[in-house]
Amino acid sequence: MKTAIVAEGGGQRGIYTAGVFDAFMQASFNPFSDGIGVSAGAQNLLSYFLEQPDYARRAIAELTAAPDFFVPYRWFGARSVIDLDGYFDRTINDPDYLLPYQRLSEFGSQRRLVFVATDRESLEAVYLEPDAGTVLAWAKASSAVPFLYRSGVPFGDRFLVDGGVADPLPIRRAYERGARRIVVVRTTAAGGDVAGGWSQRLSRMGESRAFPESVRRLLECHERAYAEAEAFLAAPPEDLELVQIRPREPLDSQPFGSRSEALVADHRVGIEDGERALARIAHWTLPVDQAALPLEPAAVPLDAVSLMVGEVAEEVAEEVAEEVAVMVAGDVPGQVAGQVAGQVAGQVAGQVAGQVTGQVTGSVTGDVVGSVERRVPSRRRRAVAMPIP
Repeated sequence: MKTAIVAEGGGQRGIYTAGVFDAFMQASFNPFSDGIGVSAGAQNLLSYFLEQPDYARRAIAELTAAPDFFVPYRWFGARSVIDLDGYFDRTINDPDYLLPYQRLSEFGSQRRLVFVATDRESLEAVYLEPDAGTVLAWAKASSAVPFLYRSGVPFGDRFLVDGGVADPLPIRRAYERGARRIVVVRTTAAGGDVAGGWSQRLSRMGESRAFPESVRRLLECHERAYAEAEAFLAAPPEDLELVQIRPREPLDSQPFGSRSEALVADHRVGIEDGERALARIAHWTLPVDQAALPLEPAAVPLDAVSLMVGEVAEEVAEEVAEEVAVMVAGDVPGQVAGQVAGQVAGQVAGQVAGQVTGQVTGSVTGDVVGSVERRVPSRRRRAVAMPIP
């Protein structure tokens, strides 16, 4: 089944998403064939798909907090209010912030990364699939907040601006690309302001001066697209398994100019919510057609495992006891066979329950587990050998 992950933008509030992805990377969890990101969400997905833990947090907390990144008074001059050029230059020239962009060529057809941008004139969504040669320009286009970053990013004979204008939550796009399991990571709390980060900034700017028609068009387009996405989330198709990860309370950070302690707190919230989400979606790493293959153990966080460890332990113990009883029944008396099966089942159950850091190694005894794996059908073999979902 095709899986996708969608990441909302939000400027520095994207540090929450960075926390979610750090939790996923800590658990070696990335079953997604598609990643579709908007603005800061695109940048977070880039570091997640390139397997760079803690990178997005550092980029937001350090690069976007630099004194020359967000300078409001530049609104009155020729330079951009936000310095995206300097930001992305650091990712290819500064040894402390290098990203291995060349690894994008390794994805092939198995994994697709999509950045959402907006055509400045038509206000239509543009979906960009970056490679090592285009990734910088297209990530910049997806993040080019209207009016705060000059006139946008050239794209042929067009100019592109922030993807949050035309498609701030591209869940429908992920579904149309064939995904039937989708995770959506959001930076707005339930019941929060649907206007999003940069549009809040532009709205406040409009309140203090004549509100240009061009700004009004952008805001109306954004709000309409956001409402459509919310409607899709409220009534998804019946064949779609959809999981939302979002803060339960409004984040402390702002789109720009956040306090450092707010960024630290929101990243921590993202990690905690990411760990909780793993309890619901960790099993997505096990496609049905690969269930019988050897699997690398994946460390699932404590609070994710604890929600289901008792059930898993009982199921595994029953399966193993049944198979062990069958194996030894022909060689020993029935009473002994039952004792052996019970001992093995108890050992397995204790092991599963004890491994709350996230993996079942199957170390009951090498001979017994080896026999069980050879004899148990694929469904049972998966229960014995796989990491706890």
